[in-house]
Amino acid sequence: MEKIEYFNVVSFIYAIFVFGILYGLLNRFCFKPLFAVMEQRKRLVEDKQAQARSSQQEVRRLIQEQEQTLKNAKREAQSLLNQTVTASRHTAEQILASAKHEAAIVKHDAIEALEAERREAAEKLREDAYEMARTIAAKITEHGKGQ
Repeated sequence: MEKIEYFNVVSFIYAIFVFGILYGLLNRFCFKPLFAVMEQRKRLVEDKQAQARSSQQEVRRLIQEQEQTLKNAKREAQSLLNQTVTASRHTAEQILASAKHEAAIVKHDAIEALEAERREAAEKLREDAYEMARTIAAKITEHGKGQ
């Protein structure tokens, strides 16, 4: 192996010059397009992240909206249930009052009918008693005349 014993300035300058030209060519034809693609990719990733954040915010908003709608629906259902229970109680009270009124009318009619029957029975009893008394009196009179 040969030893490099001296430093050649011309070779060094030539190497720097060739390196500069190579760097310029690589920069123009390789690095710039590569950096452009990388920048485009970076923007694409940032856009996707922004879209994801936006979508996430939209999902959160929709979830809150849905929860609020569900709360409103539950509140409305409870209100309807309360109204239905109140209306049912009111209807039951009306039916009970109507039934009591009808029962009172039936009771009154029954009492009147019984009273009428009692009067008829008393009248019939009086008539029967009167008829019996007449019959007894007639028999006594006949029996008294016959003696």
